[in-house]
Amino acid sequence: MNYVVFCGVALGFIASAAAQTLSPPTYTVEQAKRGEALFKENCAELCHGHALDNGEAPPLRGEPFKTHWGAGALDVPFLLMLEKMPPTNPGALGPQVYADVLAFILSQNDVPPSEKELPPDLAQLATMAAPK
Repeated sequence: MNYVVFCGVALGFIASAAAQTLSPPTYTVEQAKRGEALFKENCAELCHGHALDNGEAPPLRGEPFKTHWGAGALDVPFLLMLEKMPPTNPGALGPQVYADVLAFILSQNDVPPSEKELPPDLAQLATMAAPK
């Protein structure tokens, strides 16, 4: 295979991978309810406010949230939560709690619930789209 053909094949593969679309996220009503209670307990007073957009930290619902996260996969905000939240004790809540809180945040951003919970797994979340 010559260099030009190889480059063309490689570019086609890269373009194909980039064109793959992310799937809609999944979460259940029950998971979002758990996440709401956990959010109120761990996030509302400290940073984000009870309305998710009335605290000192960046909004977690509405256009500001969708503009910030809407172009990517859910693994990015989930990883941020795992590594940085809550600011007083980052990572202390564990992956399932962060997934439940993220499910609540999705529910507040017009993402409809489904039959399957939002997974607490980065690889699976990397295939799911943030709301836009």
